[in-house]
Amino acid sequence: MTLDNEEFAEAYKRLNEAEAAATHLEKLLDAIESRMDDLEKSGQSQTTDTAQRETVHADVGDGQQPNADQPETNNGGI
Repeated sequence: MTLDNEEFAEAYKRLNEAEAAATHLEKLLDAIESRMDDLEKSGQSQTTDTAQRETVHADVGDGQQPNADQPETNNGGI
């Protein structure tokens, strides 16, 4: 099988178009990967912030401290 100049030119043109498309797709994939990394970092940061707030909230409780001056009352189920 031999290619004449016109067929060779067409094959070369299609090859260049395919390479351009592949390059474009690689750039899109890189952008998607970068965005996913940003979202992952953002999610981890929010998870850490939420966990820290929950820890602080649990430490504070309802804001009431037991009063050592008053004895505990136990109604014995009454």
